[in-house]
Amino acid sequence: MEYNNFLESLAPWWSPVPPNEFTEYIADTPELLQGMADMFMFNLPLPRWKYYEPQNFDKIQNDVTKITNDLVTDLGWFPIRSNLALLQTM
Repeated sequence: MEYNNFLESLAPWWSPVPPNEFTEYIADTPELLQGMADMFMFNLPLPRWKYYEPQNFDKIQNDVTKITNDLVTDLGWFPIRSNLALLQTM
């Protein structure tokens, strides 16, 4: 996944503007989103690799989207939306 500059490119658009230390941390830690993606994959139901095995991308997208939708539902009333833009572009 292409995460190297993603958070850094978002920084000018954040509202309210975060402290400079946070923005510097984001710029200096491009592996943050890769770690988040790894954590998500590690928490998929067993066997985890089966979610990415099919050659039919629509099946991969549907299965992963179902898991994220269930996660959002389970988290409750918090204003959370899952956005799987990378899946949409594949």
